[in-house]
This record gives sequence, C-alpha cells and structure tokens, in this order.
Amino acid sequence: VAGFADDGGYTVISCCMGGLLAGICIPAGRTAAALAYLLSSMLTMITNGVTGNPFLYVTATLAAGILFILLPKKRIQKAAPLLCSFNTASAENGMRSLLCHRLQTAQNAVREFALTAAQVNARIAKMKAPREQEICHHVRSVCCSDCPRQSLCWDHSLASLRPVFLQAQKQLQTDGTLTLSTLPDRLTAVCRKPDALVGSFNDAYARFLQRNAQNKELVAVKRLASAQLQTAAGVLDDLVQNNTGGEALPSLTQSAAQLLRSADIAFDTLHAERNENERIFIHITFNQRPARKQLQKAEQLLSQKLALRFAAPVRSDEKGLQYCLYELPVFSVQCENEQHIGGNEQICGDSVCCFKDAKGNFFAVLSDGMGTGERAALDSMMTTSLAQTLLRAGISVSCTPNLVNAALLLRSRQETVATLDIAKIDLYTGNVNIYKAGASFSVLHNKSRTSVIELQSLPLGILEDTDIGNCEFTMRDG
Repeated sequence: VAGFADDGGYTVISCCMGGLLAGICIPAGRTAAALAYLLSSMLTMITNGVTGNPFLYVTATLAAGILFILLPKKRIQKAAPLLCSFNTASAENGMRSLLCHRLQTAQNAVREFALTAAQVNARIAKMKAPREQEICHHVRSVCCSDCPRQSLCWDHSLASLRPVFLQAQKQLQTDGTLTLSTLPDRLTAVCRKPDALVGSFNDAYARFLQRNAQNKELVAVKRLASAQLQTAAGVLDDLVQNNTGGEALPSLTQSAAQLLRSADIAFDTLHAERNENERIFIHITFNQRPARKQLQKAEQLLSQKLALRFAAPVRSDEKGLQYCLYELPVFSVQCENEQHIGGNEQICGDSVCCFKDAKGNFFAVLSDGMGTGERAALDSMMTTSLAQTLLRAGISVSCTPNLVNAALLLRSRQETVATLDIAKIDLYTGNVNIYKAGASFSVLHNKSRTSVIELQSLPLGILEDTDIGNCEFTMRDG
C-alpha cells in the first residue's frame, strides 16, 4: 500500500523481499518473522534511496509489523484458509495416495520377480537332476577304460551285458552297496577285474547320492527364496490395504505439542489424527524412554485440554519410545495365564503374551513349541515375540502368521515347528477375531452355556504356504 501510494517501484520490491525473508524466518516464531520483515524493508529503503514520502512508508511498515505481532493466533488460523488455498489435510491425503501407489508398484514388481524366479528354478532343477544312467557311464569311463574288452562288453558281441550292468545298478540302489557276492554272475564270469568293477560301482553310486542331495538342497533353498519373495509381496500388499490411516488434525497437533512443552515434557514428535469412527488418537515419540509419572502427566494434561477421557498410554514399539493415547474404550480385558512344565523338564515349552496396540485393540498370543523343554520353549518364545513385534508395528493379523512362518523356515537347518493362536479384541466394538495355526481349541463362556472354538489348521514352520483358520464373533453382556 505504501509503495503504490508513493508511486515508488523500489518500495514495492522492498515489501516483496521483506515478505519473502519473513516467510523464511517464520519457523522461529512470529516475532522473528516480523523483525526480519522490518529489517529487510529498512535496509532496502536505505540502499535504494527511496524518494518521495519516506515517513508514510516507515509508518505503514511499522504498522504492518506491529499488527502481525499483536494479531491473535486464532484469528490467523481462521484467516489462513481464506488467504491460501493450500490445505494440509488434502496434501497429506495426496502424499498417502502417492505412497500407496508406490507400495502397489513395488508389490507387483516383487511378486512378478518371485514368479519368474520360481519358474527359472523349476527349469534349473530339471536340467541339473542327475540321471541314474550316469552310474554306468562312470563305471565304463573309470573301470573299463583300460580294459581291451571294453568295446566288446558295451557295444559288440557282448552287448547283452548292458542289461546286466543295469541289473547291478538296481541291486546297488536296493542294498546301498555292491559286493562280489551280490555282483551278477554274468559280470563275474566275463569281467577280468571284478574287484575294480565293484569298487567303481560303489564310488559312482556314492557320487550320485551326494550330487543328488546337493541338487535337492539347492532346489529347496531356491524354492524357499521364492517363497520369501512372495511373503515380501504379501507384506507390501498388507501395507497398501492398511495405509488408509485417519484424518490428520494439524491444529490439535500444534496445540497438544505446545501444551506438553509448556509442562516441560520433552518429546521428539507428536501427531494427532481422527479415525473413521471419529475417535481421536495422539501418537508421541520421545527422545528417551519416559518415566511413568511423565506419561501420566501427559495423559492428564491432554484429557483436561480436550475434555476427553483417555486410556493409559500404550507403548507401540519395542524400544519404549513411541506411545499412543486414545479415547477410553468401552470394554476392558482381564488377562491371566497359568503354565505347567511337562514331564521332567525344567522349563515350559509354551509361551503367552498379552498387550494393546495403538488402535484400541487387545491381543492375546499363544504358542506351543513342538516337543518339551528348552527347544520347545525357544521356538514358542520366538513365535510369540515376533508376532507381538509385528502386531505392534501395525501389520495385520492375517499377514502376521505368514511372516512368522517365513522366519521359522529360515531359522535353522533343523525343523522348527510351533503353533500360533491369536485373539484380537476391538475394545470399542467388542468384535473378536481368532486365528489359529495348529493351535488347540478355545473355550467361549457366556451366561447360559460354554462352547468350543476349534479350527483345523497346521502349525507354522512345516510348509512354505501357511494354513490359517480364523473365525469372528462379537462380544455382548455376559
């Protein structure tokens, strides 16, 4: 206004430059931005030697800076949508859509690569599979190479001996070794070196078994690698399906952050959102593991600020740095467990863990390691701890068994088998999902009767593809 009133082009330029510098300094606060605007305007006016009415220009600049500092923050927030068409919520939704698209592209690429790898591995397995005729070829090249009767035995007048060689090979595969007593009589009568013939047969068969085992192991490893790629594609698909998230609340995020900072509660990041059921969730990441009193204080402050009853903060990571506050659910869960040691062992082979996630769900995870003692306990503890880590990280219950199964298959060369039993309870709606992989039946009790939930399935760690049984019901009073 001052620039156009004074008809000065340099004045307009200085106002633009001051506004640009104020925008750069706005993260440091409104006062810093206003001072940067005033300083830039003054320096520009002095440098360019503005003529005309400097008093009008200085007065307008000071008035704009003072008004910017004294204007209430709520007024600025209300005026921002009118002055600027940029919407943070729409921008965040756009970024989420872009992320989903990239995850979908990565999933398709990984899945296509897994299918291609599986087809190539199948062809390689057929090409490298050793043929049983190689035993006869090895005997001919080693034992018969120095014998002058080689061509007679294999090709000419004694060609009838070739079926006899195959008979000796079948005898070798049946007994595991060939001796002079089990060597066909025709070969004993014709061959000048029966001892060398027996030795070459046994050596060729040992090489055949070794190579066959190596090829089978190689094919198994390649097949397992293809299965892991399929699992990775499934995880990406799960991230796409569960990446809808909620509506971001930037104003609530900013006010909650200022409230905690004013109470001397140190944290790294804070994010507030509203899910599809209009429930508010506040996610806080601390710089270091917070004390219980610190969490309780944060809960009380936010409850008073928003006039909402929040549940106790729920830890959402393994390190204890990320916590979530959400509205107090309708249902509460009482969890107890009892373990018994089988036989003469010193440790129980079963394990259990119960926890809440950052979305208002309660989980009970059970696992029974095959066998008893330390080995079974190790398998079951690995299963429950890995499932807990994945569920806390936001992986869906339907995808978690696939990842646990992949981990058990890769754990060691020995067979690692464990059952998995997961109960997911929505504490807001009372909806219950039960997933079982080889687990025993569950008991459901209400006021009038007791029923059994039994789902047929196989334990994890046996097959590359998981066999999961699941059912769903809703709790009610009683």
